[in-house]
Amino acid sequence: MPIGAKVTVDGEFSGEAINKESFWAEVTYVSQADETMYEVADAQDSTHMIARSRLRYRKRHSVASGHVTDDNVHNRRTIQHFTDYELKYLESYLLK
Repeated sequence: MPIGAKVTVDGEFSGEAINKESFWAEVTYVSQADETMYEVADAQDSTHMIARSRLRYRKRHSVASGHVTDDNVHNRRTIQHFTDYELKYLESYLLK
C-alpha cells in the first residue's frame, strides 16, 4: 500500500456488525524491517503503527448517468424509470 493511501483502520467486512472503534487514516510510513506494518495518521494527526491485515484501502468510485427521451414532459413516471435503471446498474457495479 503506497504512502498517502486513504484507509479505514479495523473496518468491518460486508455482513459484519459495525465496528464503532474503526477510524479513517492516511498511510504515512511503511516499515522497512517489517513490510506488513504501516504507520498511519488519523484525523487528529496522531500516528499509529498498524498491521496491514487491519487496514482497508478506501477507493473512490465516480459514476455518471445520462438519459435521453423524446418525451417533452419529464413527469414522475419517467424520472422513476430512470432512477430504477440507475439503481440497478449501481448495484451490479458495486457488487463486482
